[in-house]
Amino acid sequence: MKIIRIVFLLSSWIVISLLMLPLHSCKMHSFSKSGVVSDEVDKYFNPQEEISVWIYRDFRPQENAPVGLRRAAFYPADKQLLKELGLKGRDYRVLFSAVPENHPKDHFLAVKHRRRKIDLSSFEQVESEGKLYYQQDISTRDHRVRHVFISYGEGNGLSLIQYTDRRDVQDGHFERLDRLARLNLKSFPQSEQMLTTWQVFECEVEDRIPYALQMDIETDKPTTIGFLRIYEEVEANSLLTCFSIVDDQKETVVPLYLCPGKYKVEYYAKTGEMVTSDYFEVHKD
Repeated sequence: MKIIRIVFLLSSWIVISLLMLPLHSCKMHSFSKSGVVSDEVDKYFNPQEEISVWIYRDFRPQENAPVGLRRAAFYPADKQLLKELGLKGRDYRVLFSAVPENHPKDHFLAVKHRRRKIDLSSFEQVESEGKLYYQQDISTRDHRVRHVFISYGEGNGLSLIQYTDRRDVQDGHFERLDRLARLNLKSFPQSEQMLTTWQVFECEVEDRIPYALQMDIETDKPTTIGFLRIYEEVEANSLLTCFSIVDDQKETVVPLYLCPGKYKVEYYAKTGEMVTSDYFEVHKD
């Protein structure tokens, strides 16, 4: 009876292990579910992961199109490539996978390292404005790959990856990734504002005015506001000047610095649809 019981327990353990395999494999490559991107804004935000990443504007947010930036669905070759680079497991979070709208239509990936240290022995150091990042070029059976690693904080890191069909590579092919690497390297360490706000100014620093935007909006149904977009109204044109992630459960006032002028603010739900809009003006005292 003892032998039968042992065999039964072993069989049960094997069955449970087999059932858990799909769940385990799903966790090998997983997206962070809290990233935010928006049209015309050349930045990816993820306050929950405490990171923001500069991107290109032709990385437009689209989940199911042949091109665009994805935050939930991989492109066909992504998982295999991440496996070959060793970027799999609980200590890694895929931030986004993107194919730009413009040529060359290479693949770009961003991965946050949460604890595990990467083996940099085969990487070369690249210096930019007094800071260092690490870079490795490799060839797989189908692709040429450039992998950039930026170390930041206490044991954290950011991998930026560009890969393409190995037949398409020419001199200077990875220049777009090189520019992103330098730009993102410069952004660390990141302040709390950098994790939630993107802004461009059309006036000098001394002309910028502090403004408290009151989020006293009315909607037909309860809606959690996720972010807002602010446009400066210049003659017949609307110019996007500010994007900010907000939490309307905690914030009723959004502190801003703006140039004097007329503005339109659009409020968006966390799911991405516009809820309402309003107008306001900023004046010099």
